[in-house]
Amino acid sequence: MSGPAGSRRPRWRAPARPELRVSSPVRVRELLLGPIRTAALYPGGLGRLARRAIIVNIVDATVLWLIAGPLPGVDIPTWPAAFAVVLVAAIVSALVRPVVLWVAARVGAVAFVLAVLVSAGVYMVSDWIVPGAKIAGPLPALAAAIGVVIGNTIVIWLLSMNGDDSYYAALQMRLARDRGLVDDTSTPGLLCIQVDGLSAPVLREAVRAGRMPFIAGLLRDSHRLLEWRCRVPSMTSASQAGILLGCSDDIPAFRWYEKASGRLVVSNHPADAAGMEARLSGLGDELLTGGTSVSNVFAGGAARSVLTASTLE
Repeated sequence: MSGPAGSRRPRWRAPARPELRVSSPVRVRELLLGPIRTAALYPGGLGRLARRAIIVNIVDATVLWLIAGPLPGVDIPTWPAAFAVVLVAAIVSALVRPVVLWVAARVGAVAFVLAVLVSAGVYMVSDWIVPGAKIAGPLPALAAAIGVVIGNTIVIWLLSMNGDDSYYAALQMRLARDRGLVDDTSTPGLLCIQVDGLSAPVLREAVRAGRMPFIAGLLRDSHRLLEWRCRVPSMTSASQAGILLGCSDDIPAFRWYEKASGRLVVSNHPADAAGMEARLSGLGDELLTGGTSVSNVFAGGAARSVLTASTLE
């Protein structure tokens, strides 16, 4: 299903957004004061930031203490010594992380390597600062830093601590805002998030069980939970067509054999999704006109589309 010639939407590519031009002294001041401003304005206040920092440092210290035994060249005999090493690393990281994030905006994954190298360097220095801690050279320090990063990632994931709430995520957002890459706006908007296969009873039970605290807060303070019954067939492409395009006619399944063309149509194949959207566009009201579509089957009139099947080639 490909639709009439010339009806396919052109592929959209996000243009590089220009940074605000600022002088070098202002840029240096932003990097130096960024950690202080981020801590002062952290969502939930300094108490919440302190609790998160304590948990993260306890996790890092425990991981470092556990891996110190099997790692050659790393000798940290007690947990308090491991906590002292991690605390020194955390303080230094907080001071240099703005520079790491500034590098990350330009060279991507290289910044991750730089962050690990900084931690390894701090571990080496802590050999002189923390009594009892012995780290014999760059390679053992680097191995310990990588081990702590891996252990931290696993444990924080198991604890369901949201990475978006981290201090460094808030710092990164502040630096991006200072560079003019994030808009500050008070204009009301509409955000739609689709969760495949999530029924209203399952959602209510998850809220009652405390597994969705953010949604529970919305329902308690400002929002209502309303059920919506999808049409048959109850699957992604037909539902998204109805929501985003205002029409879901002639979509019998996620994939089907089309007799007229003698071929298999698959909803999330770019050419098929583009053909369906071209055929249905104009038959209803497009929900995302002037907005953004992220990881959908259809663009729904969006001015910008990212990972949307109907706009991929």
